[in-house]
Amino acid sequence: MSPFKAVYGRDPPTLLRFETGSTSNADLETRLVERDETLSLLREHILHAQTVMKQKADGHRREIEFGVGDRVWLKLRPYRQQSLARRCNEKLSARFYGPFEVEARVGPVTYRLKLPAEAKIHPTFHVSQLKPVVGSSLDSSPLPEQLTHDMVLEATPEKILAERVNPSSGQAEVLVQWKDTPAYDNSWEWKSAMLKKFPAFALEDKVNFATG
Repeated sequence: MSPFKAVYGRDPPTLLRFETGSTSNADLETRLVERDETLSLLREHILHAQTVMKQKADGHRREIEFGVGDRVWLKLRPYRQQSLARRCNEKLSARFYGPFEVEARVGPVTYRLKLPAEAKIHPTFHVSQLKPVVGSSLDSSPLPEQLTHDMVLEATPEKILAERVNPSSGQAEVLVQWKDTPAYDNSWEWKSAMLKKFPAFALEDKVNFATG
């Protein structure tokens, strides 16, 4: 989609190139000639800008190839589920996981990694997400257990801080402290939803407050 169509919702009008001698109006002919010269100059500037941008991008691009059996770090930038009710996810900072072994090259710039059997994400990645392992003494960084196939770190409850009855709905709610999240991400959730989503999480045993 062109910028013009994005703004106006339609394709730009076609501008026909002026042919010398096609009009007897001298003033109109001068203006049309100037218009064609301006359009030609704009096209040259756009082409030059695109060429410069491509050269800069190519200058930063690393042509790395890996072989089967090579060990690599995997760069991922997952989303963190902030609560059950809001259904909104926060994009986290990118970090490297692994190391993992290259299992196969499946395309010019894509590789399949040998991930743990319990991993839920697809094992094929672009070369830009991979970094070669250097050295032999390494601290491993395993994939988070709660990482889903769509790259979302599912919220996992750690503690129930409080409980209340919502005055509008009459339903019981619990204030949840989530694992590996800051305090400002604590959220009120329907107690019924928590019991359904986390049946093994004993809410009564996790309450960390004194009832009046």
